[in-house]
Amino acid sequence: MLVTLPFNGTVSAGGELVLCSKQIRQPFRLHNIQASFALGQNRTCRLKVFISGDNSTPAAGQPSGRDILSEYIEDTYLTGDDETKSFPMQTESPDGGQYIKAYANNTDAFNHAVDVLITIETPLPVAI
Repeated sequence: MLVTLPFNGTVSAGGELVLCSKQIRQPFRLHNIQASFALGQNRTCRLKVFISGDNSTPAAGQPSGRDILSEYIEDTYLTGDDETKSFPMQTESPDGGQYIKAYANNTDAFNHAVDVLITIETPLPVAI
C-alpha cells in the first residue's frame, strides 16, 4: 500500500529544523521525495531525508539515521527556488519501528517554509 507522509514547518533564518514522522511499525520501501521551494528561497534552504531508529529531533545539527540522498547523489541536499523537485527512488527499510526525518538547513536571513512529501510502500494497509 502506498502512503504519502507530509512534512511541513518553518525553519528560522540561519536555523535548522528536523521534522519526524510517527513510527512506521513495519518494513517499507521509500519511493519518492517531493520538495516544494517557494519563490525567494534562492537555494538557501537545503533539505535532507533520513531513516532512523529513533524519533529524536535535535535543535541543531543533523538527526541520527541513514542519509537517504547520499546513497544516490554526490550533493546530498535538495535545494530550489520557486519550484517543486521530485526524487524517485527505491530504498528499502527492512526493519519495522523506523522513523523518517526531514532535515532543513536555512542559510538565508529570512525564515523559509519546509514542504516535503515522502511516499512509502508498506506490505499492509495500516502502516503507521
